[in-house]
Amino acid sequence: MKRPTGITILGILYILGGIVMMLLSITLGLLSSVLLDSLGQNSISMLFGSVEYFLTSSIFAIVLGIIAIIQFIIAGALFSGKNWGRTTVIIFAISDLVFETISLFVGNAMGIIFLMFDTMVLYYMWRPHVLAYFKGINVASSQQFYNPSFSNLFPVTSSKYEPRQSIFRTINTTTKSIHP
Repeated sequence: MKRPTGITILGILYILGGIVMMLLSITLGLLSSVLLDSLGQNSISMLFGSVEYFLTSSIFAIVLGIIAIIQFIIAGALFSGKNWGRTTVIIFAISDLVFETISLFVGNAMGIIFLMFDTMVLYYMWRPHVLAYFKGINVASSQQFYNPSFSNLFPVTSSKYEPRQSIFRTINTTTKSIHP
């Protein structure tokens, strides 16, 4: 099945986020190593403050690197249609909604942009054609949008290679063969 355009865009955003996190991790790691090298002949109190900064920045650089790797893995899952990738994106969007709501109450007006983005992601992840993509169901381009007719609600197949039929057509053909 063809990947939905929104999933491609979301995957690219996860890759870009991973690249930014990886660059921040490398930069922070390099800065902390430069700081450790520059200690030289400084006093003991300066040494302990700098070592504390070095350890904190090193741990933070490692965490940023791990986040970058997770973002690359999620992007790969989105591109390959793995349902756990969709579930992970939904969980991250919900947790981000909670944190951005809290940040709005603290006074972060930029949180509104992230709230809107996360709301759009959550809405998009529940669209029928996106659900079909992650479940591996082949959906025609004309059926990618919501169709409230009852004939499309219960798809039935007798073989995985035969085209899907509605349950009502199956019932009609069965009753015609019993009652001619």
